[in-house]
Amino acid sequence: MLWAGFAGSLAYAQQEEGITTIIVIRHAEKADEAGNSYPGLSAAGLKRAQKIAELLSQEAITAVYATPYQRTKQTVMPLAAAQKISIQEYSPIDEKAFKAMLESNTGGKIVICAHSNTVPVLLTYFTRTQNFTTLAEQEYDKVFIISKSNSGASSTLKLVVK
Repeated sequence: MLWAGFAGSLAYAQQEEGITTIIVIRHAEKADEAGNSYPGLSAAGLKRAQKIAELLSQEAITAVYATPYQRTKQTVMPLAAAQKISIQEYSPIDEKAFKAMLESNTGGKIVICAHSNTVPVLLTYFTRTQNFTTLAEQEYDKVFIISKSNSGASSTLKLVVK
């Protein structure tokens, strides 16, 4: 019971101080479809998508974003369904879209699904640091959590989800 009260106070403090949590993930494993440049998820990818939804099941996610590609949408579909929110499309190269995500979700928790080469773009934009590199082609297990204050200060945590 004490933990629930503490967690509630922490959530209230986060909202009160305008801390925005940005969770950036790469799409899960894609299917190997010869001749298809924009495949959906493989069986392993669908399983990982479910695991991501389970990982974030206790979080009050305020928005879920995915690029227009099938594999990013399939990755966050179980999460969006569990949270009862719709998936919003964004352009992975549009900094105005990144700014709008932040402004429309101040104090909330957002999940952004990206690609191996656009995860670092998002991380660089939200943290204002250049410490991020393109993810390897077979690297699907990273979850980046950024806490960003109204003052612009941020901290980043990288998790590996097996």
